[in-house]
Amino acid sequence: MMKIKSLEGIENNIQHCHKCERSNTRLHAVAGKGDIHPTLFLLGEAPGEQDNKTGSPFSGETGIYLNHMLKLYGLQRETRYTTSILKCWAPGEIKRRHLQACYIWTFKQIMTVNPHWVVVMGRNAEIGMWGKVMNKKLPFIHHWRGYPCVVTCHPKSAVQFKEQDIIFQQGLKLIRGKIVLPEIG
Repeated sequence: MMKIKSLEGIENNIQHCHKCERSNTRLHAVAGKGDIHPTLFLLGEAPGEQDNKTGSPFSGETGIYLNHMLKLYGLQRETRYTTSILKCWAPGEIKRRHLQACYIWTFKQIMTVNPHWVVVMGRNAEIGMWGKVMNKKLPFIHHWRGYPCVVTCHPKSAVQFKEQDIIFQQGLKLIRGKIVLPEIG
């Protein structure tokens, strides 16, 4: 029960956050959604315009792709926790100060739900987590505060570019090979 209250408190604080100017353009802060006991913590870059309207992460075309790929690899989204390193939609470029302002929320979310794995999707999510791009070929495994992470491309780029789709699927295969799940199909 404490975990639920704690996560709800974090999500409530995200809804009232004004640490950067991105909060000025949002309709909804997009805190996150999913299982509070997840095997996987899915971390994207920033809410999209559709996410801003719905208040849910990955609710547009990218979310359809993500759901399809997770299901294909036996990693159903409904049993995962999904969020982005940034919690507010805003037009324009993502700046380092935005990542730094939101980092505390992602830190608290991960520590609260205590996932087995974190899937870091996109270079801005990578920068938000480690303060830099690792300059490693995607996908790769790297640890963050003791949590194993698969770092891969963002699903939006996988929708747009075939070579990114291959990279994203390779990242899901890495996860699939590292956690114990029921057989697919």
